[in-house]
Amino acid sequence: MAYPQGGRTKTLTLKRTRSSEVAAALARYAAAKAELDARAATHGSVTEPKWYRRHAFRLTFRTSR
Repeated sequence: MAYPQGGRTKTLTLKRTRSSEVAAALARYAAAKAELDARAATHGSVTEPKWYRRHAFRLTFRTSR
C-alpha cells in the first residue's frame, strides 16, 4: 500500500492475510467519500479549492502476484 506523508510517498507492506481487510476498508472509504461528494454537489455551496485537487489524500492499493 502506498500513501503520501510529508510530501513523500511511503510504502507499507502487508501480510496476505491482512490485504482483504485493507481492501475492504479502502472500499468503504471510497463509498463514503463518493456519498459526501454527491451531497456536496447537490447543495452547491461546497466546492473543492484548486489546491485540494492537487494535494488530496490518495491511497493506492496493489496486490503482489
